[in-house]
Amino acid sequence: LGAGKTTLVKGIAQSLRIHEPITSPTFPLSQHYIFGTPPLIHIDLYRIEEENAANEFFLQEEEESKALGALIVVEWPERLSLPMLDAWRGKLEYSPDRQSRLFQLMPPVDLDRIL
Repeated sequence: LGAGKTTLVKGIAQSLRIHEPITSPTFPLSQHYIFGTPPLIHIDLYRIEEENAANEFFLQEEEESKALGALIVVEWPERLSLPMLDAWRGKLEYSPDRQSRLFQLMPPVDLDRIL
């Protein structure tokens, strides 16, 4: 909590030319920014503790993102039990001295290389 996830999404939104204010979706669970290139859907699964409910909510948002051609950013994806092999994964955490934050972006699993 408080590591800067929404700040990161603000940077992503800026690169997509989204000019409206970017806010945390913790309480509404999702925010849709349809005027981006592509549009952006930002979801936060922190408050959904039940795995099936998180999966169902994500699948609904994923369906809408496909219809819009949108990029989805998911906070707290560990709440899901769905395989997301084509997803990029980011890890955001404080540095050991808590004076800065570290971000690591990992590409999707390349199944062709594994098999």
